[in-house]
Amino acid sequence: MWSPRALAIAARRARCLSMSSRSQAARCLSSASAGSSEREYDLVLFGATGFSGKLCAEYLMRAHGDEKLRVALAGRDRAKLEAVAASLPGKATPRVVVADAMSPDDMRRLAASTEVVAS
Repeated sequence: MWSPRALAIAARRARCLSMSSRSQAARCLSSASAGSSEREYDLVLFGATGFSGKLCAEYLMRAHGDEKLRVALAGRDRAKLEAVAASLPGKATPRVVVADAMSPDDMRRLAASTEVVAS
């Protein structure tokens, strides 16, 4: 099973390999291997306030919360997201991103802010 950090690096590498220029791809791959990213998050868990989303968030923070993984919980209701974030185990508290699946602008903004969206 891949760790969320490894999944984020693999997603970056795949994006690099899709670039048209070899020099662009080479520069991108060197930064992807180093694990650096200009995106705000490594992983966003979309739908974190539902039953399965809460279980996933709990597992994610229990298993990987001590790593330097940049995690955010996303959904429609800020109050519910903040309640889930506050209830999670571990020292780190994930950030909260409000986004509606029915809004193309919200989905574009969400996708642009992270390496991986898990739903």
